[in-house]
Amino acid sequence: GEEVPRCVVLSSRMSYGLPENTVVYCNFNQLYKVDPATLGMWVQILKQVPNSVMWLLRFPAVGEANLLQAAAEMGLPAGRIIFSNVAPKEEHVRRGQLADVCLDTPLCNGHTTGMDVLWAGTPMVTLPAETLASRVASSQLHTLGCPELVA
Repeated sequence: GEEVPRCVVLSSRMSYGLPENTVVYCNFNQLYKVDPATLGMWVQILKQVPNSVMWLLRFPAVGEANLLQAAAEMGLPAGRIIFSNVAPKEEHVRRGQLADVCLDTPLCNGHTTGMDVLWAGTPMVTLPAETLASRVASSQLHTLGCPELVA
């Protein structure tokens, strides 16, 4: 059977350096899934929603500086992309509920990561393409009865 938790752990936006009164978009995939077109799409969303941030995993850590530099070159002001460290599974799923919307990576969707964020209760928007890896989130959302989240 399942273990009964001995205590309830509460997460807050503050504990992850996320602003309170802002729209928090997230994506917890490995950074290799963020191709230039996807980053460009996210930057455009952030520019059009001024009171918003993008929350990503520092996975791998070496990708953080490259991604921030590319976003700055696209005209995104500093502080609009926030990174967190990889966390144990329970914390990883729990913190997903702190985001408002998960923006999937179209080239290679979040597979397990997508289910984790949906399990946390956060909606995920996806843009399917032609390959199997780019259609997984679409299948997940259709199966869950949420086809409106598929672009």
